[in-house]
Amino acid sequence: MSAHQGPAQRLPVPTRAWRGVLDTPVAVAVATVAAAVLVTAGRSAPGTAVDVLTGPGASAGPAGAALLLASLLVGLPHGAVDLLRPEVLDPGATPRSRRLATAAYLGCALTALGCWLLAPLPALLALLALAAVHFGAADDVTARWRARGTGPLPPTLRVLQALAAGTVPVAVPLGLHGQAVEGVLDGLSGGHAPVVEAFARAGTVVALTAAAATCVLALVRARWATAGETAALTALFTLVTPLLAFAVYFGLWHSWRQVTRMVATDALREAVGPPVALRRFCRSAALPTALTVVAGAVAVPAGGRSVLVVGLALVLCLTVPHSVVVARTDRGLRWTEPPAAVHGPVSGSRWVRSRWITAGAGAVRPAKSARGPDEL
Repeated sequence: MSAHQGPAQRLPVPTRAWRGVLDTPVAVAVATVAAAVLVTAGRSAPGTAVDVLTGPGASAGPAGAALLLASLLVGLPHGAVDLLRPEVLDPGATPRSRRLATAAYLGCALTALGCWLLAPLPALLALLALAAVHFGAADDVTARWRARGTGPLPPTLRVLQALAAGTVPVAVPLGLHGQAVEGVLDGLSGGHAPVVEAFARAGTVVALTAAAATCVLALVRARWATAGETAALTALFTLVTPLLAFAVYFGLWHSWRQVTRMVATDALREAVGPPVALRRFCRSAALPTALTVVAGAVAVPAGGRSVLVVGLALVLCLTVPHSVVVARTDRGLRWTEPPAAVHGPVSGSRWVRSRWITAGAGAVRPAKSARGPDEL
């Protein structure tokens, strides 16, 4: 192991409690779609609701503001802690190593920002493609973790689900409801919104085809959770106005699940309960999140652009180093699979079935802490 790279992540056995946390975003997506459609139907004149759904998309009204705030509070910390994670940078790394890692991370983001300022259209298309790959890979890891208790996903289904999970959030809202955010796309692309929408429409065909194929194959294979998750994600971006749909997805789906994974690995590594691990995560994320918010607030007047355009550009540019960091850590991901004879079946309401944790290839030992990871 290098001086810069920390220890590999280990995810606990996905008990019913962990699976419930991972499925929370699906319920949020369904609730958002229902609220947005009902509000839109109530505000629209008879016969125009369909036009709204196929045009700008449904809006949740005042409830959308609460969803946007919640998404921001959950979404920013998940990337703000990249360089604080022990699996990214070894806790014993020297100050010089930490400075180099920070410089590389910020340099990557600033390079992406420079490319966007010099050539907005190609940079935006490249950043959107990278975001699709990042989103698909993240949901693929979640699906693999969730499936540890029910058996691995068939390879074809896994590929289709990852393709849908990556392309639906990026292509569908712009391909179906691009006119609702045309001003934002113009700001991000240097006045070439129609070109972005044309690429998005082509991507929408791929995304909806992958989503439909995923649902059908999942139903055939009796993978009900996979079918429901893909259907909920597709409905969110198909029916809801793009900015609200993406805010809900970014904060309360993508970031929620990544934070869940980080809390789970922390709880297992430190032999503490998930609430303790969550509090520690929140403390570590507070300062970098606040600095990110301040940087965005300073960049808005300095850039002379709208808050929304600058905010989205910042998120997209930070996606470059963030996706590299996540890809590296995911490549070293290790699954915790305690022997059934010791731990019993992977079920029940506990977070982890016993106080035992993995310690090397195939070995287990009791956690040193008197408070086991299953004790809340």
